[in-house]
Amino acid sequence: MKKLLLFPYHPDMGLLAQKAAKLKGYSIIGVHSFQEDILAVKAVNEQLGCNGSFAEMLHKCDAVLLLDDYRESETDKYYEVIQSAIDIGKQIIVTSLAAEKLDLGAYKGFCTILRNEPKSDLAKIIKKPAQGRVKYIIESPIIAVFGMGKSCCKFENQILIKSMLDQEGYRSAWISSNTLGALFGGYTTPDFLYDKHVAFEEKVIRFNQFVYQISVAEKPDVIVIGVPEGISEFSAHEYNHFAEYPLVVGSAVSVDSAVLCTYFLSKLDVDGMKRTLFHYRERFGFPVHMVSIGRTTFERMREFQQVAYLFLEEEYLQKHYETAVNQPDVFVGVWETKKTEDAIQKVFDRLKGNPDAI
Repeated sequence: MKKLLLFPYHPDMGLLAQKAAKLKGYSIIGVHSFQEDILAVKAVNEQLGCNGSFAEMLHKCDAVLLLDDYRESETDKYYEVIQSAIDIGKQIIVTSLAAEKLDLGAYKGFCTILRNEPKSDLAKIIKKPAQGRVKYIIESPIIAVFGMGKSCCKFENQILIKSMLDQEGYRSAWISSNTLGALFGGYTTPDFLYDKHVAFEEKVIRFNQFVYQISVAEKPDVIVIGVPEGISEFSAHEYNHFAEYPLVVGSAVSVDSAVLCTYFLSKLDVDGMKRTLFHYRERFGFPVHMVSIGRTTFERMREFQQVAYLFLEEEYLQKHYETAVNQPDVFVGVWETKKTEDAIQKVFDRLKGNPDAI
């Protein structure tokens, strides 16, 4: 069990603390961050049962995990934390987004990227490799978790789906849309998906082979795929790569069931949502059998030419959310734990009753 100290604070910290018992091979001993995060860090550390100073946490941990700073702060503090850890012989693990922002050349040999990849490559696990660029048939049923955009609780839904599959005794494989999925045993989305120099067609073939590689190696009863980013542009500053990632996934594999994650909606337009879900099936090949309303909203900041994401408190969600009269029981708020679990169970039951998905 590798004990991690996290830096800096990120909105995912609360979820990691809440789901700490689900971590695979890791434990979190505490969070350190910038001075302006002191209240948020205090709350997370209390949830983790940690009240030590940075120096105390650093000595207790096995490794420091550096996360991307979602607010684009200065990087000086990162280098201070890296050097402090190296000075006492601690390992440095870095998320891929943080690594892109930092200059880690001076720390070569001390830093590793947080990744979880299949142990064997495709050529080694297939007895008779096909010639050329082949798109394979994936025998295992596939559940896709996709969303309107960044930070709409896709990761939270993936963790819950995977944990419920485990609890019910299913052999499952999970490709996480969030790098932190590796802490829970999820596979890391391959880098080529984000590479602007790789053509769309090549991404489809390679992603298909990546999933096939996992399916042959693990022989899972079901595969969960978290789809990064969102399904369309929704502002002049947030393009979501014009839905490239769900298009790649939907072209690479046959999705048997999908969960759509939305930003917070005080009340659903159910008829409008049903028309939208039909569009997603036609465009991406995602048959949506559950809609998860997130705990996040956003606002467009024209003066900064960007979108700001707002993470809503439970009290606000309870106060301002209203269930529509004709709302299906599989359209649920992610904070409604029991209703969410029931909706996920209906997704499982649908797959069990579908001969084409078994």
